[in-house]
Amino acid sequence: MILDTVFLCVYFILLAYRFIILVDIILSWIPNLMQYKIFRLVNHVASWIEEPFRGHLVIGRLDFTPIITLGLLSGISVFCLGIYL
Repeated sequence: MILDTVFLCVYFILLAYRFIILVDIILSWIPNLMQYKIFRLVNHVASWIEEPFRGHLVIGRLDFTPIITLGLLSGISVFCLGIYL
């Protein structure tokens, strides 16, 4: 019972984190947004988990690190939800 609640909480935390990474991806395409504190905060939070994967999948000037991170977070979320159900 308690373990199910823990896995459900982890699922929702990962869901929120995936949303933050998606927002960071969208904001990275808009120039001059890093001058605002809220956008720097979103970037800082998203970069924390992307840092171990940064630079492993770069093609030209495109860095596909957020895609790797979203894939891993999605896999962990499905695992947590599967255990809960």
